[in-house]
Amino acid sequence: MDNITRRDSELPYISDEAVMEEQKVARRLLREFNTTDPSDFQTLGQLLVKS
Repeated sequence: MDNITRRDSELPYISDEAVMEEQKVARRLLREFNTTDPSDFQTLGQLLVKS
């Protein structure tokens, strides 16, 4: 069982290279979401669809 499957199954896992790549994408999206103007509903909605 790989670490992504373990994580998704809520089992203990190690943040190996595959897990870290997924986390990088999520962190970039979260940073963009958090720095977007709260009244820019279109951009916020687009970011939520990407996640």
